[in-house]
Amino acid sequence: MVFICIPVFNRLSYTISCIKSIREQSYTHYKTIICDDNSTDGTAEYLLKNAPDVTVLHGDGNLWWTGGTNKCVEYALKIAKPDDYIFTLNNDTELTSNVLQTLVKCAEN
Repeated sequence: MVFICIPVFNRLSYTISCIKSIREQSYTHYKTIICDDNSTDGTAEYLLKNAPDVTVLHGDGNLWWTGGTNKCVEYALKIAKPDDYIFTLNNDTELTSNVLQTLVKCAEN
């Protein structure tokens, strides 16, 4: 399992594109975790309605990038198995369809 950890504060259009690129991965054994740090642009509402496959954690607006990432990683580590992976990602990143497959293959080698 790959736990994809993404901190988010506003920039909903980036988050939508990022999630879309994750859903297009050839490697499908992953779980997306987003920490929404109190966005004011409708991010939380959008995720609740349109991304039921995404675990959404919430911040108070003071986590910033590092705190949001840490919150996601801490959550993932509580449920991860020893052979699982953690992949941190910015919400303004779009992945090509084979990124997770390539990363897992490299890690296993």
